[in-house]
Amino acid sequence: MTPSNGESKQLPRKANELLVQLWHQIQTDERQLTQVRLRRIAQQVSLDACEAGLRSEELIIAVKESWRAREGITHVPDPQRSQVILADFISLCITEYYPKGDDTVPSRASDDRRRGSAIRPEKRKR
Repeated sequence: MTPSNGESKQLPRKANELLVQLWHQIQTDERQLTQVRLRRIAQQVSLDACEAGLRSEELIIAVKESWRAREGITHVPDPQRSQVILADFISLCITEYYPKGDDTVPSRASDDRRRGSAIRPEKRKR
């Protein structure tokens, strides 16, 4: 991801490598790509982004930029299907970035995610 300003952070190398592998699989045989595998990749990429301090918006931009810059991928068998997979993957990344609060004690990762979120708590009116 190319930062648009000095404050933007980059997606970690491990997450970038996962995205490159995903784009390659979409190019070679997207039919072998299961929803479970897509979710696992989204979980790891989102966790890596969170740990690197990326906001959710930066994560989405990084995924889209990675897709546009996919090196060596010149042709995908079904461009429409590939766009659907990309949209599904971005939705999964958002879902994984903001986990559901099922447990009563928030995890450290969810605390880190809240700190990195663009959503700020409301200020009290005086």
